[in-house]
Amino acid sequence: MRQAWAGSFAAYPTYPMYVEDLYEQQETVIVLGHTSSSHVSPEVESLPHCVLWEARMRDGLMAAWIISPATPEKGAFISLEFSFPF
Repeated sequence: MRQAWAGSFAAYPTYPMYVEDLYEQQETVIVLGHTSSSHVSPEVESLPHCVLWEARMRDGLMAAWIISPATPEKGAFISLEFSFPF
């Protein structure tokens, strides 16, 4: 796993996360926002609320880190209500 993260950081060394909303549900933290300098096209990555980062915790440690496009279906799946740019 460390090698995978090292490769990701090497490929996108200036990958910022612009956090617009933050939600917590039991052992899951949802970060909603956008990014730049990533693999996503500039037209998409600059839209507010276009990326959903999900951290799943277990016993106080991060068990999963999931990056998804922020869609109404994804919001409904995780029982969150927020507005989407598309």
